[in-house]
Amino acid sequence: MRTTRYRLGFTIVVGSVVCVLVGCQDKLTHARFSRIQVGYTTPPEVVALIGDPNDKLDNKWIYERPQKSLTVLVDFDDAKHVSRTQWIDAEVAIWEDSSESPADENSHETIRIEKRRD
Repeated sequence: MRTTRYRLGFTIVVGSVVCVLVGCQDKLTHARFSRIQVGYTTPPEVVALIGDPNDKLDNKWIYERPQKSLTVLVDFDDAKHVSRTQWIDAEVAIWEDSSESPADENSHETIRIEKRRD
């Protein structure tokens, strides 16, 4: 009887720890970030995808992860849709920017800059 209670208690503790660790996992990953669609995604959808920002400045949200050398910027237009995204990863020297193409203001492109580290 004691062994059964011990096992049950141990299972509950381990299950609780796993749930807490999975729930605390950082949502800010490149895979989740890349699902943000310029012109379509709304602020609640951004929060659902990559979590709450560290700072909000007018229509710009700033996500910072200093331990990962990562900064992410998400801009919104007046209609509350994403107008621009930037993924700046200094650790691997990558900057992705979905800013509008100068040739066609209705199209968006991602600029990816990679710098070699020698």
